[in-house]
Amino acid sequence: MSEDFPNERSYSAFWPIVIFLAAFAISSFYQLYEVAAHRSYVNSQLVSAEPTLKNAKAAQDRLVALMNDLLATGNKDSNAAQIIREAKQAGIIRERQTTDTSGSTSTDTNAAPTPP
Repeated sequence: MSEDFPNERSYSAFWPIVIFLAAFAISSFYQLYEVAAHRSYVNSQLVSAEPTLKNAKAAQDRLVALMNDLLATGNKDSNAAQIIREAKQAGIIRERQTTDTSGSTSTDTNAAPTPP
């Protein structure tokens, strides 16, 4: 058998390791570039959406104030109480469970709706 392969060579692991390290370095730099480009894109989207986010926050604050006023009026006015009942059935108003100092739970009906 050894006669079939008379010149036995021992190969070094140098070139495969060099090729692997070069490919790994190129891949790492490419991934780093892609992450930086994506971060830049996301930041530009955030900056362009900032006015819309401010308007959405203002609309949310107005809605919370309106719901608080409606809940406060619901104790005195039957029409407002009917609106509150229908909103609870539709899931628009959610009641929070509160625990008092004695350990019993009660339902807070005057709670503002939780933000999404």
